[in-house]
Amino acid sequence: MELTAEQITKNWESLKEIIEEHFTGNRKTHLLNLYNHFEDRMITCPASGKDYYHGAYPGGYIAHVLNVINFAIKLDKLWVEEGAVRDYDYESLIFTTLNHDLGKIGDEEQEYYVTHNQKWRKDRGEIYVINDNIRYMTVPDRTLWLLQRYGIQYTQSEMIAIQLHDGMYDDGNKAYLVSYTESKQLRDTLPVILHHADMMACRLEKNQWTEQQKENAESSFLVPRKNSKIKSTKLSEITHDFFNTHEKKKD
Repeated sequence: MELTAEQITKNWESLKEIIEEHFTGNRKTHLLNLYNHFEDRMITCPASGKDYYHGAYPGGYIAHVLNVINFAIKLDKLWVEEGAVRDYDYESLIFTTLNHDLGKIGDEEQEYYVTHNQKWRKDRGEIYVINDNIRYMTVPDRTLWLLQRYGIQYTQSEMIAIQLHDGMYDDGNKAYLVSYTESKQLRDTLPVILHHADMMACRLEKNQWTEQQKENAESSFLVPRKNSKIKSTKLSEITHDFFNTHEKKKD
C-alpha cells in the first residue's frame, strides 16, 4: 500500500478533528499538545513492520487508527441497537481507539520503527524493524507512559481497554480475559469492542494489501520491475521532502 502526500495530510487533519470534536477541557488541551509535538513523526509512522501484517507503509499508523475508530463507532451502534447496555463512557470509546497504539510512535527521543538495508528481511516482507536503541516496553505500556508524560489522565476502564486491545495475542492478557471467578471478570464491554474494532481494521488492511499484491502481479507482466534501494534511516529523514511540502501548505 502507498498513500499520497495529500492522503497522509487529509488523514492527519481527520485525526485532529476527532480530538477537537470529542474532547473538552484539559484532556483536549493535553491531547493536542501531545499530537502536535509528535506530528512530524506520527504523520508518517507505519502501523506495523511487516507488509503482510497491516499498514507497513508511511502514514499507515494514522490510517489504521482511523479505521479502528470507524469500526468501534459502528460496533457501539450495533451494541446499543441490539438492546445491550452501554456500560462504558462514549468518550472513553473514542479515547481508547484514538490512543490504543500510541506506543508505536516511540518515545520522546527515539522512533519505534526504523528502516533497514537487510535484503533477507525485505525478502521476508519486513519493511521496518524495531529500533534497538529504544528502551524496551510493550506497546500498551509505552502508550500509557506517553499519556501520563503529557498529563493526560485516563480511567481504570480506559487503561484496561488499552492494555487488552490485542486480546489473547498477548499472553499477558490471559489473566484478564480468562477468568472463572465473577469478581475477576471484566467490569465493562469497552475492551471487547476495542479489540474487535482493532481486529476488523487489521483484517481490512490485510485484505487491501492482498488485493494490491494481486494487481502488482498482474501488472508485472506488462511493466518491467525496477530495482530500488532504500537507504537505512529514520522515517522522519526519509520523508524530509514531504514535511517541507506540508509546512509550506500550512504557511
